[in-house]
Formats: sequence, C-alpha cells, structure tokens
Amino acid sequence: MKRIAVVMLAIGLALTFTAQSWAAWGSRQKEAAPAVSTLTEQQVKALESVSIQKLNSQTWTIYLTNLGARASKAHMDMLSFTNLGMSSQNLAKQGFGTSNCALHIQADSSAVLETVQRNKEGDIALWRLELRGDSLGGTVSIQYQKGGIESYNFSNSIPASAPEPVAGTKK
Repeated sequence: MKRIAVVMLAIGLALTFTAQSWAAWGSRQKEAAPAVSTLTEQQVKALESVSIQKLNSQTWTIYLTNLGARASKAHMDMLSFTNLGMSSQNLAKQGFGTSNCALHIQADSSAVLETVQRNKEGDIALWRLELRGDSLGGTVSIQYQKGGIESYNFSNSIPASAPEPVAGTKK
C-alpha cells in the first residue's frame, strides 16, 4: 500500500511539472500543428502509424534539464524505439530495460507516449513524451527505492548550455 501511495505521489509530481514544462516547451516550437476538433478513427490509425515510423527511424538525442535545480546544465541521453518499445541509453546503464509505451493521438495530431521503466533495485522511471512533427520533448521522473526523486524536462532541441552525461551514469 505504501509503494502505491509513493508511486501515485511521483506521478502527481511528474504531471505537475509536465504542465509547467510543456507550456514553456510548446512556446518554443517553430511549427505548431493546426488545431483539429475531432479526428476520425481512420485518421488516428494513420497518425499512429506515421508516429511509430518516425520514432523507429532514428536514435533520438535528447537534452535533459533537472527540474529541481535553478541553474542546471543540460544532460544528454539517447532514446531508441522499436515499434512501441523504448530504451534510454543512460538508464540502461542503471539497469532499466526496454519498456512498452502507450501511444495516444491528440486532437492537434501530436502523439503522446507514456511508459514506466523499472530496474532490479526497485527504482522507477516515469516517462511522458510528445512527438510534434520532428520535435520530441517531455518529462521523466525517476523515483529511487532508497528515497528521492529526480525530475527532468527534455527536448531534442540543443539547449544553450553545453550538455553533459546524466548524473548517476558512468562516462
């Protein structure tokens, strides 16, 4: 019961930070998809297929900034997708394996992916990703079994500060 409460708290924190981060991230986007009131089932299926193909087409370099730090330098990571399976190069070094993503197409034709990764130590990584055209961004919150939560915003756009490896990973 305690574990469920902690996971729910982590999800709540992640969603709080997500709303703030997406507002900032969305304002930086050069290409905004036109608002669509409703999509047909056929359009959703087509957008899902295109999104999966786009995710699978490359290894995505992302730049993460710590939500808890005032003057945080960006950290770099690489995300790989195989169909709806996602892996993080940095988290793989900490024992996190590939996880399956839930894909949701939004009314504006953007694709939202959500997944949870776990390692043998019981640490949990909660990911929320949004694909808009060629832009990938989102948040990841890592809850450590021994205590503590780290939350990051990320984007595939190169940040102003020089990127470095994510804390806790070996060079």
